[in-house]
Amino acid sequence: MRKAKKPARPRAPLRVGIAARIYAALGALTTLTIIASAVAWLSYDRISDTVGEMVEHKMPTVEMVLELSQVATQSTALAPRFLNVQTVQQRARLTTELDTIEARQFELVRTVGKIAGVDMKPVQKALDDLSLRINDINDLTGTRLRNSAQMASALEQLSKAREDFVKVVGGEADERQFNVVLGIESVKGLDGAQLDEALKTVNDLEFPAFDLARKLEAQVNELIGLLREVGQIADQSLLGLARERLNAVVLRIEKDMAAADKIKPNDARNRVIDSVIALGEGPRGVVALRQRDIETQDAINALLVREALAGTEVVRLKGGDPFIFGRGGEEAEDARAAGVPVEVVPGISAANGAAAASGIALTHRDASSIVSFVAGQCKGLAEQDWSGLAGKGRTLVIYMGVSTAGQIADKLMSDGLTPDVPVAVIENAARPEMRVLRGLLAGLPDLVEREAVKSPALIVIGEVTARDNAAVAALAQTAKEHAAQ
Repeated sequence: MRKAKKPARPRAPLRVGIAARIYAALGALTTLTIIASAVAWLSYDRISDTVGEMVEHKMPTVEMVLELSQVATQSTALAPRFLNVQTVQQRARLTTELDTIEARQFELVRTVGKIAGVDMKPVQKALDDLSLRINDINDLTGTRLRNSAQMASALEQLSKAREDFVKVVGGEADERQFNVVLGIESVKGLDGAQLDEALKTVNDLEFPAFDLARKLEAQVNELIGLLREVGQIADQSLLGLARERLNAVVLRIEKDMAAADKIKPNDARNRVIDSVIALGEGPRGVVALRQRDIETQDAINALLVREALAGTEVVRLKGGDPFIFGRGGEEAEDARAAGVPVEVVPGISAANGAAAASGIALTHRDASSIVSFVAGQCKGLAEQDWSGLAGKGRTLVIYMGVSTAGQIADKLMSDGLTPDVPVAVIENAARPEMRVLRGLLAGLPDLVEREAVKSPALIVIGEVTARDNAAVAALAQTAKEHAAQ
């Protein structure tokens, strides 16, 4: 008989107490913490190195590259401002500003190349090309200013030469006329040989001398008028025609001078006439100056077209409205002829801005319903018909009229305007040094000379210039007070 065995007792599963579990978890967490700390420590080193490199090298480089871009933009913005320069002082200030910008550009390019260790030659070449273009514009501006100053000086000398001429030749003509009259009176009561001798003297000496003096007076006045006209010509072909007319007038004058010398030499007469002729001829004469100015404008037109065709976005910045005595039409025509699209941005013309800045209303229900703009330096001024441009109920604004103020006054009065019409001369409109000078038409030349008026200046003629502008001034003051609040 087999002995029965006790059934095996089931074995209880292994249990881990809560404390042991906590200890195990803490151990694992400690291990993870140590590992994480090691990773963080290693990562921190790399991050620290990266941040250090950025702070030391990359961030300054980025900042300097951004500044270089800004400086290049400033340099580009200077270009159109050079084309709008009106005075030597303005050009000098812009040139100084350009020099400062270019110096900073060079410094930034050199520093970026050194820190970043990159080749900056392409950047430097692009900046050099930009500088060359701007300097080309600056040179053209300088040439234009020199031409303008030399032309103004030549016209001023021409006015002085005319005064001297009138004194000498006009006086001689009056003297010859007196001698003719005296000679005719002296033959009364004479007969025979005495009568023949007296008539011979009048016919062969006094009358031809008087006739030549008057002819010289008329021809030199024609020459002076022609030279003033040449000073405003803007076309090569028209200048060529004017040069031919000038040569023909000079030949007639020289022929009559030689004939007058045969009758009675007069060194003073020859000297004043030669001085007028010299102002028209030669390398410093009005014709040569006008030729250089036309060539300068042609060069500006060519520069605009060349830059546009090269892909540059060209801005031709002008003061006032480009299509009112601003040569904008000529430049736009050249650009379109070359296939360059042109966009014109309208501006506030000098007449509108200057009148408003000086408190003169160009139109007024009680004074003026018509406004006309004319150029005071225009071709054929004496031959133009200005009747009706100014007078009752009208306002006339004259651009570029300072140097020809005397001619303008004479022209308007000869065309029927009364000498007592009010006028105003606005110098440096809307600038801190602005002056508004008032007077009458007959006194316009004296006003301009006495006050030493310089361009830029406008002449406004009409009743509106004499109206009390106290109300306008009060409104302007109120506006300034509101703006300051």
